[in-house]
Amino acid sequence: MILGSVIVTWVFFSIAFLISKRMDKLSIIDSFWGLGFMVIAVYSWIFGSRNLVGNIVTILVLIWGIRLASHISFRNTGQKEDYRYQQMREKWDNVWLTAYYKVFMLQGLLMLSIGYPIVLINNWKGSQVSVFLYVGLLVWLIGYAFESIGDSQLKKFLEKRTDPKEVMTKGLWAYTRHPNYFGEVTMWWGIFIIIFSSTAWWYTIASPIVITFLILKVSGVPLLEKKYNGRPAFEEYKKHTNKFFPWFPK
Repeated sequence: MILGSVIVTWVFFSIAFLISKRMDKLSIIDSFWGLGFMVIAVYSWIFGSRNLVGNIVTILVLIWGIRLASHISFRNTGQKEDYRYQQMREKWDNVWLTAYYKVFMLQGLLMLSIGYPIVLINNWKGSQVSVFLYVGLLVWLIGYAFESIGDSQLKKFLEKRTDPKEVMTKGLWAYTRHPNYFGEVTMWWGIFIIIFSSTAWWYTIASPIVITFLILKVSGVPLLEKKYNGRPAFEEYKKHTNKFFPWFPK
């Protein structure tokens, strides 16, 4: 099952690479992030043991993956290459060869490390279900609400914005500067609780830890904060709104 998941992931991101190269657009990889987890979830479910907890986790991953992939795809349609990938192109000599390893294969490796508990639970032969399953579901739903509502609110704001220097400060964005990222992290902690509540697999905590670290310290929050730091409207926004964890405006 694990070896099969590795092979499926390699094939999936290799196909994503070929599509990206064909379109000459590196940023298309963002649309494949959620889809990759869906592929792993479906693969492990089809060839797994079919249990209640695994069924629930697979459905949650599919709901999240479909929404995220469609949101990013529609958002990026007709847009220029994301600034992050433009910077990569400027730094690398052999852009596509380097991108294959440093973008596509790296994302595949990260996806496997985060999605590993999905493969495990779909291969689980147990049947124990505890009350904490519902706690995990509640945590996941809170995360999903923050990510989906936050993305929707930002989309509407950007469509109506007339001043490019204006900053989104309404709705969920009044309580955290990154409600969508907070939601993303929260959902993975919810999945960990769901799996742990039935299996007691403590080591699956590595999954939410990895995604939390990536979003808080590497590719999520830090990049956006760096992009907008120094802009008057954003500096004022920072004075009143928490960086990550939601709380009432100061």
